This record gives sequence, structure tokens and C-alpha cells, in this order.
Amino acid sequence: MTTYYLHYQKGSWHFELNLSQKAILKKFNQAGQLAEGENGSPELEKSLISYLLNSMHIQMDGEKTKLELSSLRFGNHQTTVSFILPDYSKPYPHEVNVHLLSFAENKYQANILYVRDKKKRHRFVLTRKAKFKVHLTYNSLGQIKKAR
Repeated sequence: MTTYYLHYQKGSWHFELNLSQKAILKKFNQAGQLAEGENGSPELEKSLISYLLNSMHIQMDGEKTKLELSSLRFGNHQTTVSFILPDYSKPYPHEVNVHLLSFAENKYQANILYVRDKKKRHRFVLTRKAKFKVHLTYNSLGQIKKAR
């Protein structure tokens, strides 16, 4: 399971991920991209960021957003990766499309997406059945009024 957080804070949109260290090491060990048990190496960091950028897609008001790495922290059990969306600065878009294919190759993968609007935090479970996608529509008050 991977957990994602999409929120607006202090004039910019942020996208944060909490990844299972076990899943990361399994994926990159299977791909032969690192030695068994290696954690936090420059090679793993580069491979992980490249993989994430190619497997996550966010559109805000019909425009694909650029993800810019803000921070990366490897842990013993969890890795946290933060991105900024530098091209979109409105606090509340009309529509957001999120497609998260990270680790979708795992048979039982589920991605949990939390999105904060003006009033509360919403939780969406993105699974293979939902094609790891969600489409959000905001109302004029900055609240998510519809998700599909």
C-alpha cells in the first residue's frame, strides 16, 4: 500500500508519498538495479524518482502538472518523498485528475490518496478495479463536490 497526500499550502500545491521500504527494495532488487538490502544509495534514489515521475500523473483544470522533487527521506520501514507542483498556484482548481500507477505491478496494490479541500480531508482508495484513477470536481467554495 502506498499513501499519497495532495494539498495546497502557503501558495503552492504539494504532493507527498509514503512508500513501503520493503516494496521499494523488492521492486528494484527484482529489476537488478541494486544489491540485496541496499537502501538510500544515489542509484536507488535516482531510479526511484525516475520510476515515480513516470508512474504518477496529475492534471489540474485540464493541464498536466509538472512534479518537482522537494525532498526524499529513506527510512528503515518507510520512505517519504515530497514534490511541489510549481506550475499551478490557484488554491482550488475546478477539476483534478489523478492517476497513480506506482507499484501497480504488485498484484494486491492499493493506493490511498488524501486530498485536502477548504473544509476537510478526503480519502480515496485507488485500486486496479478503479484503474488507479480518480477525477475530482470542486465547487466555487473550494470544496470537493464530486469524485469518480
